[in-house]
Amino acid sequence: MGFVGCNFSGVGKHLFSSNLYFLLTIFSSLLTMDDVLDDWKKLSLTDVEGAKVNLRKSKKRSVKEYVLAAKFLTRRALNVEVIGRTFKPLWRARNDFKIREADDHILLFAFEFENDAERVLATEPWVFDKHLVLFQRYDFTIPTGKLRFTTTKFWIQIHGLPLNMLDTETAVEIGETIGPVSKTEHNKEMVGGTFLRVKVEVDVTKPLCRGRKVALNDDNEIWVSFKYEKLPNFCYWCGMVSHADKECDVWLSSKGN
Repeated sequence: MGFVGCNFSGVGKHLFSSNLYFLLTIFSSLLTMDDVLDDWKKLSLTDVEGAKVNLRKSKKRSVKEYVLAAKFLTRRALNVEVIGRTFKPLWRARNDFKIREADDHILLFAFEFENDAERVLATEPWVFDKHLVLFQRYDFTIPTGKLRFTTTKFWIQIHGLPLNMLDTETAVEIGETIGPVSKTEHNKEMVGGTFLRVKVEVDVTKPLCRGRKVALNDDNEIWVSFKYEKLPNFCYWCGMVSHADKECDVWLSSKGN
């Protein structure tokens, strides 16, 4: 016995098309908005849906802005007004900056002058409510939800070296084992009384490095320890700055012991 109603002409074809459209509508409702936005090129668009809307002319900014995207490494809700009041006296921008909520714990800071935005990046790390804030330049070419915040700059003190090795070359050599080293205007910033200082771009997706073994010669090795300046809340259990102690899976699995 064959299938009944396989003739799609007339009413049968209309009912089949309607049911198919209904099923596709139900299926699309199960997808997240991110899925739809990511996979739109795979969709079969109608003529109306495929017509382009050209925003390039209508959305040209009359005033040039320099925008930084910021990721706040806290689970608490963000109060934009409080954040603005906190950073305003610290940044001392020539003109006031604007703040816009973008995504999950991501804010956009728009500056009128490029130097103001660059000064924020140059004086990292930044902390709000004892939690680290990660900054990067943003040009609106991708959604903020797809930005990856992975690094920030720390001044790192290097302790335990012999006094005759306290020079800028040693600071840079050790610093480069941690991450890219930032240049400084004054070398005196890199040499303290009994330790070295170096500004390094640190990968915060990994535990903070506690130190390094250093070979002084073929027969003599020492341990030098790192101290991170302006270090915010971080996890003493796993060394990550992305969460505090009591939010750590290691701490939770150990039941705090």
